Amino acid sequence: VETASSARGESALGTVASVESLRQVKTRLFGVLSTAPDDRSDEQLDVVVRELADVPFLQQLRRDMRLSVVRILQMREAPRGTVIAREGSRGTELYIVYFGTCTVAKRVDTSAAAGDGLDGLGAEQCILEPGDAFGERALLTDAVRRKVSVVAKTDCVLLVLTREAFLQTFSNQVGWAPP
Repeated sequence: VETASSARGESALGTVASVESLRQVKTRLFGVLSTAPDDRSDEQLDVVVRELADVPFLQQLRRDMRLSVVRILQMREAPRGTVIAREGSRGTELYIVYFGTCTVAKRVDTSAAAGDGLDGLGAEQCILEPGDAFGERALLTDAVRRKVSVVAKTDCVLLVLTREAFLQTFSNQVGWAPP
């Protein structure tokens, strides 16, 4: 099975996250991301921005926009086997895999038996590794339905950006409104 990172020829955050223990990762992020978004200092935001420097989704953004995204990120744990996103459900969040790996599954035949694939979620399509993001469309489009299911293959730490926080932050900054 190909990983999303290997398909791009990279391994964002892979070395860092694979060397550190889950406990160290949670401790470092928890200090900043457990603070209310408006209470996060510029120094704290800089630490998280440096920590996430290799995340392709964030690399595409200007520095001021990266700081704005980091200000509103949340940390969420997903124990092994947790269904993070279910195909066909309404998407309202973007996820960045910070620690661990996730399996992406898609139903190939909607009439297939419920037991096919990953506990009825479909056939495995790829693996998401640290630095990979999913759910981008949910930020821009209201009532978007998930095209795939995503399951925590290992214990994971995810960084989550909600549609509500994203729209609030960016519509205030640039006068932008979603389609």
